[in-house]
Amino acid sequence: MSRNADLTLASLVGTDLSKADLRGARLTQANLREAVLLDSDLTGADLRMTRLGQAILHQANLTNAVFGLTAFADNNLASVRGLETAEHTAESAIDVATIYRSGGKIPRFSFEAVGFPTAFSHT
Repeated sequence: MSRNADLTLASLVGTDLSKADLRGARLTQANLREAVLLDSDLTGADLRMTRLGQAILHQANLTNAVFGLTAFADNNLASVRGLETAEHTAESAIDVATIYRSGGKIPRFSFEAVGFPTAFSHT
């Protein structure tokens, strides 16, 4: 994969993208279910309407990534870098399994950006 790649609508289910340079990539409406994104650089990537169910995101860099209607399901976000800098153009979805697997180590902004009440993000 290369920088600024256009992967709109791509089906990358189960693909190993470890250490991939996906800076500025357009992954709008891509299916990254069960993809391996270990230590991948997704700085500034467009992840709107992207499905990330069960994707492995350990040490992935999501600095300045763009989310909106993005679906997180059964992910561990505890070691993801840059989430606090992400842009949210619309609410996204984070399921209970993601919260559990992340051990409560999800930046507060993430909860608020996906529509959880502010009070929830302080627990």
